[in-house]
Amino acid sequence: MAGLPEDYKQIKTLGDLLEINYKIVGAKEQLRQNLISKMETNEVRYPEIIGFEEDVIPALDRAILACHDVMLVGQIGQAKTKIAQTISKNLLSPIPVIKGSITNDSPVDLPQDELISLLEDKANPMSVPKFYIDSSSMDKIRDNKLDTQIEWIEGQQRYKYVLATPDISVKDLVGQIDAIKITKKGVEMYQIESYSPGQLMQAKHGLFCIDELPVLDTRKQVALLSVLQEGRFTTGSYPVIFEPKTAFFATANPIDYTHSGKIIEPLYDRLKSHIHTHYPKSLDEEMLIIIQEAKIAKSFIPIFMLRTLARIIQNARASQEINQDKGVSVRMGIHALELLVGEAERTRALSHKILAVPRPCDIFCIGQATKFELAEMDDTV
Repeated sequence: MAGLPEDYKQIKTLGDLLEINYKIVGAKEQLRQNLISKMETNEVRYPEIIGFEEDVIPALDRAILACHDVMLVGQIGQAKTKIAQTISKNLLSPIPVIKGSITNDSPVDLPQDELISLLEDKANPMSVPKFYIDSSSMDKIRDNKLDTQIEWIEGQQRYKYVLATPDISVKDLVGQIDAIKITKKGVEMYQIESYSPGQLMQAKHGLFCIDELPVLDTRKQVALLSVLQEGRFTTGSYPVIFEPKTAFFATANPIDYTHSGKIIEPLYDRLKSHIHTHYPKSLDEEMLIIIQEAKIAKSFIPIFMLRTLARIIQNARASQEINQDKGVSVRMGIHALELLVGEAERTRALSHKILAVPRPCDIFCIGQATKFELAEMDDTV
């Protein structure tokens, strides 16, 4: 994988890392190089992503090869966040970070002179108002020198998911000056020791996914703008530059995405690739997704029951009586199968100590999993 030494698990200290002259590869470049490697060897690039082979996956390939930040547009239950999570898991390389760091601090994030200052235990190495690693990581290097412990963090551990809700604040995203740290440590307000990292810095060298971006109010969207525009941000009056070095993914529902003013224009423009997802187009794809995602006890699922369930979901999506702007989520089928197995257990399997096998008579119970909105009816007829 990109930037990964062959015997990386044997590299456990800062000294080991410096000995091989390790250079970190940026998150977007990791995605690009690892994708190229998988394409050259014809490996599966996005495991567990079903039904997008003809349109969404080629679009993702193009975006990653172009090192774009991505907007995924689709209705509920179209695997938008699963796509981002799958990309982080399969296309990001492990990287070395100082053990216990919450901001994925790699020693090689530090400029050479700053690292030497820490190893020689000289005065505050933060000569430039820029965040390289947090204060606790600096202390570990000062105390342990070349024996500073490092650990290799997988891509999925550097994936940060944030749901855009009204209670998300700007400070949650970019961090804040922590009054408690100032009091406990006795540091000055504008020293690096007083900073508590937000979600963006916790995704450093990883993939940051913000779900339902249009729900985020304008002020908070502005906080993300400089990350997309310049790859850096500041927080309040704190005179320090932060660089999360992250790949940025956002998701949106088509209704919010097309609504004027929901996403501020500069942010909309800087999300370079906009990719539209969709529901499964075939009955087989619907069935595969249901059986893949359902969390069910040991049971036997007759193929005709699975096919019946998938057909119900697809018929619901074709119905004019259901509001198709809101959609009929794939999760409806997944949760319905879980209920069918639960009903088979409740009525037969547990009492007779046999394997749960859903029957047509159990189909009534899927009403618990029906989550859609009826279309408005014309009462003038």
